[in-house]
Amino acid sequence: MAAISTNIHMQLMWRGYVAIINHGFIGDVYNIGSRDEKSVLDIARMTVVKYVRAHMNGKREPLADPSEEEVSRHLVFVKDREFSKRLYDISLEKLQELDWRQEVRFEEGYKEDGGVWYLEAFAQDFWENLRWDIPDAHAPCIGELELLPSRL
Repeated sequence: MAAISTNIHMQLMWRGYVAIINHGFIGDVYNIGSRDEKSVLDIARMTVVKYVRAHMNGKREPLADPSEEEVSRHLVFVKDREFSKRLYDISLEKLQELDWRQEVRFEEGYKEDGGVWYLEAFAQDFWENLRWDIPDAHAPCIGELELLPSRL
């Protein structure tokens, strides 16, 4: 069971910090997040569909409707932390009282910023000499491992 957490666009995170610094109260605790709930596996699948498969086929655009088996070939599965919860839910109420709003949805921000990182990584052969040393990892297709980053 994959843990689900909220994901936020980088600019929204910084706007949250600025709102807290400018309008927050000393001693109060503010959560910065979003209502866009995704698991790491969801984000990994998005990455494979949009960037890895397109790169493998020499194209900049993703290929249409890959099967779950096709996507899984490019993923490395590791044992989840024993203390992981199913859902990490946070309240944004105090931050919203400082006039902070989620202005960018996760998918929109991912296309904008995540894509830049992956395209640059592919252009620089980021994965070319990558060595894998991940405990408890298994992959459906060992020959495909160089297509994945060690951390995002």
